[in-house]
Amino acid sequence: MIETNWGNPVTFSEGPDGPIRNIKTVEQALQSLKMQWPLASCTKRLAAARMAQGAMECVIDPRAVRVAFLEAIERTDMKLVV
Repeated sequence: MIETNWGNPVTFSEGPDGPIRNIKTVEQALQSLKMQWPLASCTKRLAAARMAQGAMECVIDPRAVRVAFLEAIERTDMKLVV
């Protein structure tokens, strides 16, 4: 499978004591959104997942997926690691 790079990785912590994750590609983001996201019904999560699928089909810019992924993180208790 070809992975779609979206620019700089997004590194975040899954809660105060959770593991640190480093997402580098659209495919990794989609898997995280579908399988490991804390809020299954979050509108931002669903929008980011749809955009990631679109990027994998080459109809959405991967950088837009990264922005949507960051917005979805803001709706959770996960924290970005700088």
